[in-house]
Amino acid sequence: MSASDPLDKVVRVLRETTPEPILDSESVSESVVATGSSPIPRKTSDPLPIPTDSRRKRIGRESESVAAGSASVSSESVEPLPGRNRSSKRVSLDDPSELAFQTLAEFASEDEPSAETIVGSDADDAAFVADGTVVVFGKGGAGKTILTLDLTFHIATGMQWQGLDVPKPRRVLVIENDGPRGRFRRKVRAKREGWQGPDPEHNAAVLTKPWGKLRLSREDHRAALAAYIVENEIEVLVAGPIVTLGMIGGGTPDEVAAFEAHLQALRELVGRPLLVILLHHTNQRGQVSGAWDRVPDTLIFVVNTGRGTRLTWQKARDSSTLHATSWKLKWADGMTFERDDSPDVTEDDIEEGILTSVRADPGSSWTIIAKPVTGNAKLKAAVRDRLLAEGALVNRGRGQAYALWHAEDVSEEDDQTALDEVPT
Repeated sequence: MSASDPLDKVVRVLRETTPEPILDSESVSESVVATGSSPIPRKTSDPLPIPTDSRRKRIGRESESVAAGSASVSSESVEPLPGRNRSSKRVSLDDPSELAFQTLAEFASEDEPSAETIVGSDADDAAFVADGTVVVFGKGGAGKTILTLDLTFHIATGMQWQGLDVPKPRRVLVIENDGPRGRFRRKVRAKREGWQGPDPEHNAAVLTKPWGKLRLSREDHRAALAAYIVENEIEVLVAGPIVTLGMIGGGTPDEVAAFEAHLQALRELVGRPLLVILLHHTNQRGQVSGAWDRVPDTLIFVVNTGRGTRLTWQKARDSSTLHATSWKLKWADGMTFERDDSPDVTEDDIEEGILTSVRADPGSSWTIIAKPVTGNAKLKAAVRDRLLAEGALVNRGRGQAYALWHAEDVSEEDDQTALDEVPT
C-alpha cells in the first residue's frame, strides 16, 4: 500500500476511529429486503476483491507522476497543431499512449455514446444518467425522504415521473441511514398501499441491517455493498443522509473530495455504471451544506411550503431545460405528488387583489380584505404596507386595527365621518 495514496490515509484514519462491526457480503445479502412481496433473488458468491497492494502502488505512482507534472507528450507521438512553433521544447512520456490529442475538427467528427439516461427524454436532456451523482438537499422535514421514495417507485417500475420519462425499469437499493427503522417501514408500507402503478416487487430493496451504521468510508463496507450490488444487478443507489455515510467534518473542499473518493472506490468495485442519489441537509443560510456544488451532476433543493413541496433544479448538468428551474409539487393521496404548473403569484398580482378586495368591502378589516387574495401571508402584508405608504390605501382603523379604504373612495370632506363610522 502506497503511503502517498490519499485515499489510503483516509481509510486508515477511519479504521482507527470507527468502531462499527465489520459488514461482510453475506450479512448484507441477508439484511436486504424488497419493498415487494418477495425479496430480490440472491446469488451466492464471495465478496468482490479489494484492489491488491501492487495495483495500489501502481495507481499511487501514476497519481504522483501526474501531480508532479511529469507527464508530457513525446516528440514522436504527437504533431503540433498547425501554426505552432515546431522548435518548441519537447519532453517524453514513458508510455506515449497515456495521452492523446485531436484537433477540434477531428474531435467533433467522431460519434461517442453518452451515459445512458435513467430519468429524462434522451441523453441530451436527462435529469439523471447512469454513473451520475445526484444530491437532494433541504432542511429537516423538507420532504427529502418522501420525494426520493416516490422517485424510487417510479424508477423501479419504469413509470413516468412528474412528466419526465423513465425509459425502462431499473433495480434500486435504498439505504436509509438515519431515523428509526420502524418509522421508515411504515412510510414504505403507506407508499405501497397508495401506489397506483405496477408493483416494484423484485426491483426495489432496502438495507435493514445494520441500520444507520453503513459507512462508505470503510473498505469492508464498500466491498460488501459492491458485492450485493453486482450480485443483484442494482443500477441505482439511494442513500443518506451524507453525514452518516462516512463524511468527515463540515464539508470543506478537501473533506468533500475525500467522500467523493469513497464513491469512486465503490464504483470501481462494482465495475459498471451506478447512479447514486444522496440525501443532504442545508446550512444555516439555507444553502447546501459544505462544498457540494461542484460534485453532483444534478443538485436538487427541496422546500416544504406547508401545502406542498417546492423543488428547485439548482444544477442539472445534462438538462438545459431543467437547469435553474423550479417545480411546485402538491401533496396527493398515497404519499405522492402532483405537479402544479400554474404561474407563481407576483407582487403585482397581490396588489391587484388587495385593491379589488378593498373596493368590494370598503372599510373592512385586514382579515376580510386579505382572505380572497392569493399569495403568501407575509408577502401580502408587505404589499399592504407598501400601498399604505404610497397612499393607494387609507387605513381609518383605531390603534392597531385596520379599516381599509381605496384612496379614490375617500375624500377629505368625509374624513371625519369615516373615522366616526369605523367599527370597534
